[in-house]
Amino acid sequence: MGVILKVSKRMCLSLNNKKLSELSDNLQKVVKTVMSNIEKDDEIKCVVRNTSKVVLIIEVKGNKKIIQIIKNKIQRRDRIFELIKFLKSINVKNEVLKDILSYHYANIDKNIFGEQLHEHFSFEIKRVEEEFKDKSKMFKVIEYLFFNTSDLKSDYFYLGDDRYGNIYSCGELYEKILSHKDNYRHPFMRIGPFNVLPISRLNGSLKNEIMFKLNLTPIIKK
Repeated sequence: MGVILKVSKRMCLSLNNKKLSELSDNLQKVVKTVMSNIEKDDEIKCVVRNTSKVVLIIEVKGNKKIIQIIKNKIQRRDRIFELIKFLKSINVKNEVLKDILSYHYANIDKNIFGEQLHEHFSFEIKRVEEEFKDKSKMFKVIEYLFFNTSDLKSDYFYLGDDRYGNIYSCGELYEKILSHKDNYRHPFMRIGPFNVLPISRLNGSLKNEIMFKLNLTPIIKK
């Protein structure tokens, strides 16, 4: 069982058939954020759904909200040609699309990776990173990575564990990701704040997938 699913089940157990007044401070904060009119004696219903993502479905007096549970270490995989098709639809330049494909498939010595790979594709990497300084494009990329699903649409996102964490609306999560600063220079191409890993070089059996990685640190909201 994955960490996120374990956290979700523990949270659900602490929420289901409980009154607001019976919850921990952390869970009270979560429920009050998603249910603005809840009162201390209102009973909460909660279930876990685990499909392509793990969500809590919280219900109070017939009002339901869906909370997606995420880790601070975010990883998203996508098929490379699905990604390219999407990027083309938001008017990313053709030369940038070619740069991403070149970096991903890298028709060079398979033993070259990390700093050597970064140096080899330094021009292409710089051009890609310049393209995604466009905030409007990055909003669309984040939407694609997090919300492009046929599953239940998330109303909120919870970053943390069952004891401590923060709850974010979709807009707040966008801003948190876009404002993320990483002072460590990872030896990978970057699209906005995401490190982009060419999985075809790291694992030859997954030649058509690309991975986005980002480490988020929870921030205490006053």
